[in-house]
Amino acid sequence: MSEKRKGNRLVTSSSPYLLQHANNPVNWQPWDSQSLQQAIDEDKPILISIGYSACHWCHVMEHQSFENREIAEIMNTHFVCIKVDREERPDLDQIYMDAIQAMGLPGGWPLNVFLTPQQKPFYGGTYFPPSGWQQLLDNVAEAFRDKRDQLEESANGFTENLNISETEKYGIGHDQIEFTTGLIDEMVIALEKKFDYLWGGLDKEPKFPMPAIWDFLLNTYQLLSHKKAGEMTFITLEKIATGGIYDHIGGGFARYSTDKVWHIPHFEKMLYDNGQLLSLYAKAYHLKPEKWIKKIILQTIDWLTREMTDSNGGFYSALDADSEGEEGKFYCWSYAEFKTIAGEDEELLATYYDVKKEGNWEAGKNNYRLLFSHKQIADQFKLSEEALQSIITDFEKKSLTLRSKRIRPGLDHKILTAWNGLMLKGLVDSYRVLPKPYLKQLIIRNGQFILKNLKKGDRLIRSHEKSNGLDDAEPLSGFLEDYVWTIDAFLALYQITLDFKWLNESKKLAKYVLNHFYDPKEKLFYYTDHQSTTLIARKKEVFDNVIPSSNAGMAFNLFRLGHIFNNKNYQKIAFEMVSGMTSLTRNEPEFLSYWGSTLLAMNTPIVEVVVAGTVNEEIIEKLFQKTGSHTFLLRSSPEEEIEIPLVKGKSAIDGKTTFYVCVNKTCQLPVTDVSKVLIQFN
Repeated sequence: MSEKRKGNRLVTSSSPYLLQHANNPVNWQPWDSQSLQQAIDEDKPILISIGYSACHWCHVMEHQSFENREIAEIMNTHFVCIKVDREERPDLDQIYMDAIQAMGLPGGWPLNVFLTPQQKPFYGGTYFPPSGWQQLLDNVAEAFRDKRDQLEESANGFTENLNISETEKYGIGHDQIEFTTGLIDEMVIALEKKFDYLWGGLDKEPKFPMPAIWDFLLNTYQLLSHKKAGEMTFITLEKIATGGIYDHIGGGFARYSTDKVWHIPHFEKMLYDNGQLLSLYAKAYHLKPEKWIKKIILQTIDWLTREMTDSNGGFYSALDADSEGEEGKFYCWSYAEFKTIAGEDEELLATYYDVKKEGNWEAGKNNYRLLFSHKQIADQFKLSEEALQSIITDFEKKSLTLRSKRIRPGLDHKILTAWNGLMLKGLVDSYRVLPKPYLKQLIIRNGQFILKNLKKGDRLIRSHEKSNGLDDAEPLSGFLEDYVWTIDAFLALYQITLDFKWLNESKKLAKYVLNHFYDPKEKLFYYTDHQSTTLIARKKEVFDNVIPSSNAGMAFNLFRLGHIFNNKNYQKIAFEMVSGMTSLTRNEPEFLSYWGSTLLAMNTPIVEVVVAGTVNEEIIEKLFQKTGSHTFLLRSSPEEEIEIPLVKGKSAIDGKTTFYVCVNKTCQLPVTDVSKVLIQFN
């Protein structure tokens, strides 16, 4: 171990977020047995402060309060201060965010919660300005000293609330509910009531992309020909892609828009958003292959490979909103900078990107967005659309070169298992519609990275981080979402490779989840492993957030694995999970859209294509042209023959690649011409 540096106990961390606080005058500690025992031994309240590296207000509060020596002295005197990276420890974030909301307080980050020495919450909040924070610290310290009994009673009440089971809290039942398309109609109608037909998305601000909602509507449009679902989705996708939440120069999406029109984001870019949005735009392109969608997909993949990919194939977590202490500075442009690049096309490009001399955001700052279509701009400036595209491409290339010389936002180089799974799935979906060799190489490399670095024995770990040479702690066990989105990604990876390894890994991970996360009483999965360190509550994630519900994702995984391997137990568990959530899903589709997609998939005929004989990429690419997410490719090989009942007895005819098209395991006559396979889909 290298020589210990000055600072608090966070200096031994490899988390970029925790390292940002390692030299604060606050005696920050990690969440571990040492810090928790100290609180008991010294009989001090715990202050847990949860944030993440790309969080703008986390940085603000650090600079204003945690770097203030006077405030730090109060914190150090009266509290055991613990800093947590919410992306490393979403289990802690879930518990204490729920506690804050139970107190009737708004959630957000940084999340600052005061706990008894036994980890029970009694007060908290999010961002506080320095004077308010100092006053709160004094008040809490005084209350802990003088009104300890009342405080403990309150903490016990909040802890009891945290331990109410999800089935009891939300009235989740397990009655068998007959599926009808009317149920899906109800969900679409409920979402439409909240829809913003002018700017897309739900009619509120701030606006988050929430890919699970639009994925559900896109599935409904594809599988049920529901025109209204398709209309809402394509409006939203176009408005997001043309807004300032999308980086028109470098690709990739910011986390959310602060306004209703997708113009000004907090500029952090998160891997999980971009992975899900790649999936969404790829599915949209499959149904509506327009040039603008293709550009979004390829430009975002370019951003990923250029800025977010580890040399070994893992994907980094996030880019900060701030650079040089200023939010959005890396991404925004003065008119003078814009004019230098635009040259003689200044007027055209200013109209195209909504650039103003006074700035289209804050004074002097332009965040590019597109208010007019290519055709409208081409007509206005009397150009062909091809000539216009050439001007735009040249401008974006020059702008990217110039921007790359700026001081970059901070990079969170954690490689999180769940988020890599989401991005891997997004890349596979992209490859299905845009089968480029470099993309397949990127996909397989990331899958191999996950197996090598994020799987230890039969379990997953949460993250892989570049070590600073000091952190030799045991890797944190994976959470339910790590397993769910890795299984989902590996199932997708099998589709484009027909390499049984990926299917087998999915099955093995599902077995681990059933053995270590499943609650047979409530027929749902806990968020944490049975073997994880005990916290004051053990939660189950049933609602979608910016990442879909891990329970909904597990139900979908078990449904597919159960179908492939003819595993009745998997199918039974999946059905019980979805059935139990159906009433809630019908009434609150905004927060349960992934359950809706799973419900829809479970009631849609599954098309299986068994490929026997030589498999080449050209064949798979042709199949992808006609198949969607409701179609599953299988390969006839010795391994599949043993494991998958549908594959047994299906072999190549006369040495030629042979295709068996089946619907819910009822197969048509085999064919050796891929064009005839496509006919059998119709």
